[in-house]
Amino acid sequence: SAFPSHDIDHDYDGYHYSSIAISRDEVDQSQEDTAGSLSIKLPANEAVAQLFMAYLPIVPVGVRVYRMHEGSAEVVTVFAGTVSAASFEDASCTLTCEPLIGVLAKIVPTALYQPQCNHTLFSQSVTGLWQATGCTLKKENFKHSGIVEGISGTTLVCSAFAEKPDGYFTYGFLEHPVTGETRWVVSHTGNTVVLVHPYSGLSVGDLIYAYPGCDGAEMTCRAKFNNIINFSGFTRMPTKNPFNSPYRDWE
Repeated sequence: SAFPSHDIDHDYDGYHYSSIAISRDEVDQSQEDTAGSLSIKLPANEAVAQLFMAYLPIVPVGVRVYRMHEGSAEVVTVFAGTVSAASFEDASCTLTCEPLIGVLAKIVPTALYQPQCNHTLFSQSVTGLWQATGCTLKKENFKHSGIVEGISGTTLVCSAFAEKPDGYFTYGFLEHPVTGETRWVVSHTGNTVVLVHPYSGLSVGDLIYAYPGCDGAEMTCRAKFNNIINFSGFTRMPTKNPFNSPYRDWE
């Protein structure tokens, strides 16, 4: 979607900007944690606002703001980022946007000394200036396809789910073969799975892909995925801490 800040439609860079009742504040330039953020207010019935009506989209929504003067060929990008939150009040929606550089402020945990595996299922090894190993399993080798037979909110019914034992798809995800949109699976029992968020645009009779889940346990890695060689947990760690346990506990 593309919108101008004035009441006249406009065309730029191959996009048509349709005039609506939209407004934004100035980009925050400060030393605060929210520096560079931007708020955009638009009608709640607009398609882009409807994306946030039930939940935040799985795929981040990008935002780019240009500034230009009528009759001038010069166009300046004043903001580039993604929508981080949305709020609704009466007939309007306010989108809170954070700049792309805000991603660098997020804390990314390093490998931890823990019994659970440090890898994300289906993550791949990375080589280059630095190297990092991953799960290495290919999700295509674990893909299960089926036809959606029932939908009720976050609950989906499909006979293909029953081909695997209960819990097989728990912590896994479903993938829409057309849009590529994914939903995480909270629980799996028989031919039914419960998702963390409902699917939008999915109907009974549609094709769906399902992928198994992993709880990070050593036994799961060995028995379910036969991938123990790439397991990155530390299951043999001592359970007692010598720095806060009495000496006699170690005798």
